[in-house]
Amino acid sequence: MESATTSKAMTTIEFSKHILCVSDLYDAAVRNGFYLPMKSSSAVNEVMLVNVLKGTYWCPKTNEIRIKNCV
Repeated sequence: MESATTSKAMTTIEFSKHILCVSDLYDAAVRNGFYLPMKSSSAVNEVMLVNVLKGTYWCPKTNEIRIKNCV
């Protein structure tokens, strides 16, 4: 039995069954913890999202962002 933290690599065929459009790619990246611009932004496209998920493009993770207090 696999633990909840163990991840499994997907084949391209399995991936394409789950990801059908740019919106699905965006949702997958957000679920993986990436902090992205809004879906409606012109910067969000298929090439950008695929490269963020692959690790080719750097994008901050939500847990890495530190919001500081304003005095």
